[in-house]
Order: sequence, then structure tokens, then C-alpha cells
Amino acid sequence: DNKDAHRQTQTEKEKTKKRKQMSAQNSRIIDQDVDTESKLLTSGLGLKRALNDSARSVPVIDFSNLDSDVLDAKLYDAASNVGFFALVNAPFVNKDDIDRQFEFSEKFFARAKAVKEQESPYDAKLNSGYEYKLQVRPSTQLKDEKESFQVTAKESSMEMRWPKDMGPDFEANTREFMGKSLELAKMVIARLQRERRRRRRAQGGEDKEEEEEDIASKHSLWVENESQCTLRMIHYPPFDSVEEAEDQAKMGYMRAGAHTDWCNVTLLYQRTEFGNGGLECAANPRRDGFENTEWAQIDHTNPGAITVNIGDMLSRWTNGDLLSNLHRVRMPEGEEALKSRHSMAFFAQADESAVIRAYPGQESLTAKEYILGRIRSNYGGTTDKAVMAAAAAV
Repeated sequence: DNKDAHRQTQTEKEKTKKRKQMSAQNSRIIDQDVDTESKLLTSGLGLKRALNDSARSVPVIDFSNLDSDVLDAKLYDAASNVGFFALVNAPFVNKDDIDRQFEFSEKFFARAKAVKEQESPYDAKLNSGYEYKLQVRPSTQLKDEKESFQVTAKESSMEMRWPKDMGPDFEANTREFMGKSLELAKMVIARLQRERRRRRRAQGGEDKEEEEEDIASKHSLWVENESQCTLRMIHYPPFDSVEEAEDQAKMGYMRAGAHTDWCNVTLLYQRTEFGNGGLECAANPRRDGFENTEWAQIDHTNPGAITVNIGDMLSRWTNGDLLSNLHRVRMPEGEEALKSRHSMAFFAQADESAVIRAYPGQESLTAKEYILGRIRSNYGGTTDKAVMAAAAAV
């Protein structure tokens, strides 16, 4: 009995040691991804003004006049060279879908703050519900000038958070819109992966395991203990005066501070009216360095266009071939300050149990571990409860 107990104790010690080693390895992996954001403030890049340079414009890819192979190549070139691109005439999500969801989003935010908080209470552990100016970016150390309603695709996450006063159509339309968004996101991921395989095969650099992996299939909606995809409806309130916005900008505020996304891809939907501009992007400084990286303005005036950016998760999954792109929403200038800005972002995050495959010098980790690790690295949580409490800033 004593020998059995001793063996059991040794086994538990070995397991504990292995878990600690794996945790340390995962932390090193994740630290590489958060290092960029942590340097945005100290380097000055996070607040650097964008260039008014058409040569730095974001590629626009029209699905209506390209054959499949050409489309794959254009998507991959945009994703690997810029990290941001706009889709027009894309399948699954059309202009009417976007306009309809924006109508619901604008009605949601038009209600009183107290009503929004009562009907859709924010739960940081679930990263769902309504929040008002809670997000603090590492790149500014200041609160973003926005409010949002986050729908994480788990029934338990949204329990008692669908606003009853908005009627049943709000929930039904949002679920349908998320389903269409996921189909588009999966198509983009699949095309990017297919083109990457083709190029790696041409170079003799792809192995069998990589050839068989299907990243797009690792995303779901409304599967308990798995789904991590999120739709965020966002409202940037108007300022009381142009001078107030100018003063806030001088103090370093942004409507949304510079950051990279943690998902595989983000679909960003924008309004075209005056006052809805301000989105800007920059290449990941790991490519050109902080001093040589410049910001570019992203057009918001193309009706039905869907802006796409690569996230850190897909960058990790492709061994850095697709680098996630920095982006931010600058403070409004002039009469823009007196207007509301509305946008919506769909984050395609792999299911919790999906394993992000390791490359040489890396360790495999699950998508859930990756997301929790990013929160730990950004916010210093020491337990899962503390870590998830920081999800208000995800």
C-alpha cells in the first residue's frame, strides 16, 4: 500500500511538473503575440497620425469578376502583405443583411443606459451583454470612447441578456446574421489555407499533417462548452462639442485604442454616412519595425463592403505567414465629433477544444488556452476566475 501511495504521489508530482512546463511554454508563445501591443504606447506608434497616402490604401477584392484561383491568390496576397482587405459582392452576407442588423443595433443603443444595463447585464466571465466604456487598451492605458453589446454564441452566455423590450425579432435577426457571418468567415479562412498550401507545395514545404488540417471547420455557433465566436455591436457616442473631442485627443484618448484581434479573422461592418469614418490600420511592426510602420486610413463609404482583418490566432496557426494587423479608431475631427459612429464586428474564434498546431520551436495549445493566455498576459490574472473577469476588455 505504501508503495502504491508513493507511486501515486510521484505520478501526481510529474503531472504537476508537466503542467507547469506546458504553462510556461504557452506563456512564452502568447507573450510573443502581446509584445506588440505592450510597445505601442512606449514607442509612440499607437498615437502616430495616419498618412493621407493612396498608395497605402486597403485592397478591395470584388467577388463578382474573379475566378476561384485568382480570388484565392488575391485574398492571400492581401492577407500576407497588408493584413486588411475589403470584400465587395461577397457571398452569404449582402447589403440588405448588413443594413437590417444595423437598424437593430442602432435601436438597441438609442435606449436609455439604465435600460440597456437592466435588460442586458454585462457578465465579464462570459464576455456577453452590454458594457459602457469599460475597455482599457494597453496601447493607451485609457478607456475606449464607446459602448457595446456583445453576443457570444453560447446559450448560457446569453441567458437573460437578450433585451426583452426589443421584441423577438432582435434575437432572431442577430442569430441569423451571425450564422451568415460565420459562413463568410469560414470561406475566407478556407481560401487562405488552400492558397497557402498551394504555395508551400510549390516550395516543397508542406507536411502531411498540415495538408489534412481544416481550420475553417473548427468554428461553430451555439455549441455549449465549445463555441467562442462573438458579434459585437458598437456605438461611439457623439461629443458635446468639437473642443471636447480635441481635448480628449490631446490627452491620448482614442475611440478604440490600437490593437490586434485575438481571433482567426474579423469581419467588420461599417456605416457609410458622414461621421462613421476613423478606422485605421497598420502592418504588424514585427515586419518593418516600430519606427518604419505607418498608419493608413480605411474607407467606409463603399455600400455593402465588408472589411476583413487577420487575427493573432490565424497568424499563430500559419506560423506567421499571415501576420495580424494593427487597427484602431481615431478620435473624430471637426464636425465628426458631433456625430454618432456605429460599427459591428464578427470575431471568428476557433472552438475551445480546437488545437492550434505547433511548428518547430513551438508548443501546441487549444484555442481556449490561447484566449485565456492572452487575457493573462494583458491583465495579469492569476486564476481562471480572475482571468475571465478581465474578459470585459477582450
